[in-house]
Amino acid sequence: MQFATKFKIKNLDNGWEWPDLENIDDGEYFSKETAHRLFCEEELEIPDQFLKTIELYDEEMHVTLCRDRSYVRDDWYVNLSRISA
Repeated sequence: MQFATKFKIKNLDNGWEWPDLENIDDGEYFSKETAHRLFCEEELEIPDQFLKTIELYDEEMHVTLCRDRSYVRDDWYVNLSRISA
C-alpha cells in the first residue's frame, strides 16, 4: 500500500491567514520555523515526531512527514490527506 509523505496546503482553516504563520505571537518570540511547526502541531494535529520538513511559500505550505506506516489511519493523517492539494 502506497501512502503519501509530502503534502501541499493551499487553504488555511479556523480563521488563519498566511501572514499569521509569519507572526505567531502569544507573548513569546518564535522563529519562523518554530511558528510553522506550532501551526502543524496545534492546528493540523500532526505529532512532532512525524514532522520532517515544513516549507512556507507565498500562500502555500509544503509539509513532509517521516516515513512511518503507523500513522496512516490516524485522524490527523486522514484530515491532512483531505485538505492537501
